[in-house]
Amino acid sequence: LSDELQNIQANIYALFNQLQVRIRMTDAGAQDIAGGVIEALTEQGMRIIDQGSYDLMIEVSATLRPVEKNGSHFVFADSRVTIKDSDDRILSTFSKRAKGASGYPDLARAKAEKSVANLLANELAAALVDRID
Repeated sequence: LSDELQNIQANIYALFNQLQVRIRMTDAGAQDIAGGVIEALTEQGMRIIDQGSYDLMIEVSATLRPVEKNGSHFVFADSRVTIKDSDDRILSTFSKRAKGASGYPDLARAKAEKSVANLLANELAAALVDRID
């Protein structure tokens, strides 16, 4: 990269590091996937705070629905994310669906939780770059 582009990239990283993000899990299903969502976001370099002022509030809700069919266990995870600014204005909202399957109910649930957490983290990263001006 040219020196100018390297400076721009460094400025973007510095601003991203200053971004104060809070996550609020709005229901029991969201609490079930909270660890995975936070892990995936921090792996992408996002800094999460749990108190004080914030620039962005990420609200997550999720429903986990188990189904058993012919000895196989499936868990369907439906989730919704709303991103708000510090003035409580909605900047972006989206929903994602994932599925986990296994011969064991707990493993199917764990797979669904991990899958939906990764989907949400990737969509959140895209939303922060593409949708929020």
